[in-house]
Amino acid sequence: MARPRPNGFLLHASMTRLPPMRLQAMKTQWGSCSPTGKITLNLWLLKAPRDYIDYVIFHELCYLKEHNHSPRLFKLLYRHVPTWRQRKA
Repeated sequence: MARPRPNGFLLHASMTRLPPMRLQAMKTQWGSCSPTGKITLNLWLLKAPRDYIDYVIFHELCYLKEHNHSPRLFKLLYRHVPTWRQRKA
């Protein structure tokens, strides 16, 4: 049984719409966020479980505020997806 989906995709009040997103076949990663805020998701992610897809999307959205893998990024991710570790597994 799938876990409940995170509440909304807007990470903070100032984000009124989602950034540009595209699908692309990628060999080594599930998603990426450019320095300009464009998000690319791996085409093959469509075959993954929905929980994992949600995790990847939120992970990339968190880069809009913290464009690194610092503890701040993971704190932000945890705030919006408390079950991110289970979803990633």
